[in-house]
Parts: sequence; C-alpha cells; structure tokens
Amino acid sequence: MRLPALSFLLPALLLASCGSAPREAAVPASYSPAHLLTVSVTSSQGDADLVARYGGQVVLRTSTFAVIGDPRNSLSAQRTQGSSVGANRGVFKATGAVGLWGNGAVGLWGNGAVGLWGNGAVGLWGNGAVGLWGNGAENFWADGQYTALPANSEAWKSIGLERAYQQARQFGKDITVAVIDTGVDVDHPMFQGRLSDPSTWYDFVDGDSLPQEAGTAGEGEFGHGTVIAGIAAQIAPNAQFMPLRVLDPQGGGDVLNVAAAIVWAADHGADVINLSLGASEPVPAIAAALAYANGKGVVVAAAAGNSGQASLDYPASSFANSLLNVSVGSVSSSGIHSTFSSHGKDLQLNAPGETIVGPFPGERAAQWTGTSMSTPVVAGALALGLGEGRTPRSAVSALKATAVSVDTVAGNEAYTGLLGLGRLALDAYTAPE
Repeated sequence: MRLPALSFLLPALLLASCGSAPREAAVPASYSPAHLLTVSVTSSQGDADLVARYGGQVVLRTSTFAVIGDPRNSLSAQRTQGSSVGANRGVFKATGAVGLWGNGAVGLWGNGAVGLWGNGAVGLWGNGAVGLWGNGAENFWADGQYTALPANSEAWKSIGLERAYQQARQFGKDITVAVIDTGVDVDHPMFQGRLSDPSTWYDFVDGDSLPQEAGTAGEGEFGHGTVIAGIAAQIAPNAQFMPLRVLDPQGGGDVLNVAAAIVWAADHGADVINLSLGASEPVPAIAAALAYANGKGVVVAAAAGNSGQASLDYPASSFANSLLNVSVGSVSSSGIHSTFSSHGKDLQLNAPGETIVGPFPGERAAQWTGTSMSTPVVAGALALGLGEGRTPRSAVSALKATAVSVDTVAGNEAYTGLLGLGRLALDAYTAPE
C-alpha cells in the first residue's frame, strides 16, 4: 500500500485456489468468475474430477491447490471446504484517497521536491542516476549523500544503507524480486538492464505478456508499481525485477489475478515477492498461493496497510509467526511511527515510507508516501541478504534480529508494543558474521 504524498492506498484483497496436474498460472483475461473456491489437491485428481465434484471451471492449478471459478453451489461448497469461497471481481480496492493529485503529487511536481524532477527528469536519468546505476552501488554515496536520488539521503541513512553498501559485495546480484502491482514502466531508464527476462513478465489484467503501467498521470494509482520497483532497486541495485500486473490504473483488481501472480512468480524464478497491497480479512486462495511460493523458498514482504489502526491488512496480518514472510509498517527518517501506518502486535518490521522518491512513468521521478513505499525497502533488503549468500530463512531471521526498536523514540509512546521489532538496520544486517 502506498500514499503518494498525501493519499493512501487501502486495497481490500481476496483470493482462492484449485488443483490438478500443475500448469501455467496465467489466467485468460476474458474469464472473470464471480466467486472462487480454493481446495487442496493431490496429483491423482484431475481437473475433470474437480469440476465433476464442484462444478464451475478450474482457473488456477498447482501441485498442492486449485482455484475453481463459480462452483456449482457456492454455499454448499463453502460448508464443505471450510469457508473457502469468496468473491473475486474487484475485491482489490484503492480506497481512502486524500486528494493526492489535487494537493499532493501535483503540487510537488509544480513547486516542491518533485519539481526538481518535473523540469529535469530526462537530464536526471540521462546524465546522473543512470550513470550511477551502471557503475555499481559503491558509487551511490558521496559525502553522506545518496547521489542517485539525493532526496532519499536521510531515509536511507536512517536504515544504515551507506554502511551496508560498504560491507556488501553482490548488492542483490542473481536475485529476482517480483513486483505484483499496477505494472512497471518497462521503458524507464532506471530499469535498463534491471528487469528479468521478458519471458517471466505477465499482465494478468489484460492477459498478455507486457505488464506496462496503464492510465494517466495524476489519476488513480498510475505509477504505483513503477515506484515500488524503483524503491526496491535502490536498496538492491544489482537485483533483477519481475513486473507482474494485477491492479488496474485505479488500484483495483481481482483476487484470482493476485493468486495467479504469486504462483507465476514462484514458478518463474522469483526469490522475493513484494506485495504493496492488502485485504481487510484473510483470503484462502492467497494463503494457498503464499504457502506454495514459500514451499519453493520464496520470501515475501507485504504492506501493513494505511488505515492508521491497530490491525494489519491481509496477508501482512498472517505473517506474525512466519519464517519466510515479513509484514511492513512505515516510520519517518527519525523513526517516528507514521500516523497513517497500520500497526499492532502482528507487525514485524518498519522502514521509511514518507516522501520517498522513485521512478515515475515517462522518464520522470515522483515522491510518494505510504506503507506501499516502506514494503519494497524490506523486499530490497531481503534481496540484498540473499545476494550475499543467506538462505531464505536466515535472510528473514537476520533482518528481524538486527532491527532496532523504535518504541522509545519520542512520539511513539502511544504505540509501545505495537511497532514490531522496530526499524531496519541494514548496516548490522550486512555486517560480517
């Protein structure tokens, strides 16, 4: 989830799954079932067996679970399967916007921090940041400033990124981060040479192989996925990024697409999955898809949400005891809890999520705020650790073990015990053991 400047994204997510012989997870865009049933499967059960039992159509299949669209009798199936039937269409919602473009991003483009990029974006990428990206992460810092995108200097210093770069050697090399979101501007200069092989891309909204951002600047959630990928790339600059589009330009999407994208990512070489989206309650299909991905050693970072309440969005709310998944809240560069950030006893980690600058479609950059922004910081950190040789479990456990508590930071008194293990400390995370 993210708040580009002053608005927040609060998608409500739902998911389901199905079974039979494993097959590609791509879902035809022409078929969007109203309801989904998630069931566990064995290798001996074929699609025909499932359809005969439940009706409907098998729309997603792995070796462990299957998702059935529009089962014959949803209520009966729900009783049989333990409340695993749910709605599919438009369950992801981008709600609660606070006039981001009216007095947030547009104002920034016109006369604030993003005004720097508004009048010189091409020059920035052509002569500055792109050159830095091409010459290695060790060149990103000079005199205490993050020279690729200076506006992020304080945020990145707060998590020890400069020191981490001095200690790291691979910077996420050979690690792939799947960005499941609104798509990515695949032509943006920042991503030159940094996207996974095009054969691993997919647009689950349009049902094609080009997950390009769609929409118009200033409307809805246009640019959301692009900035997410760009933030993760600032933390792990040698990683590869796999764009998977599941949300429309307004930030809405179907459950089936999200579940299919998680499976797709796991089957196409992702090591890390970033989910800057969420749901208001648990979703069986998402749970099954995440278990499938974790079974392949994939680690997941998910946004806590932007409700400002003491309850997390799903699936972040289910990660409290996970060895491979991390829920992420937002703090300022000073470690102060972001008022919009969801929190609670299930929260695990926090990262900077306020006014973070990242790439924006059209060779531009923009400044965004929200737990959508803090989440790819953690996804990038996981890629950084994996690139240095950590196993999936040790990458997650070390990130938690080295976090610094923010409970005693002035301003956080009301949130004691509700801010998880604290804020990332990448200098300690990458320190030689």
